[in-house]
Amino acid sequence: MSTDDLKLLQQVTDKSNFNFHSNNQTLKEANMRLHNPVPKDLQVYKPHLQKSLEQLVNGANLQAKLRRSQNETSQTSS
Repeated sequence: MSTDDLKLLQQVTDKSNFNFHSNNQTLKEANMRLHNPVPKDLQVYKPHLQKSLEQLVNGANLQAKLRRSQNETSQTSS
């Protein structure tokens, strides 16, 4: 992600737009919302939000793989 991505993401956070920022939505729900049309004044943020969400999903997937690997290792060493 570039500094421009981060600056625009900060602007979205500052606006606290409910379309993109909801504490009770899952990553999957947030991703689905980004595939829906967004208001014209928020279109500039959409690609940057998609990049950010992709990074979050990749991080979550990596954490899940690490946990599975650790569980398998602990089971085989028992």
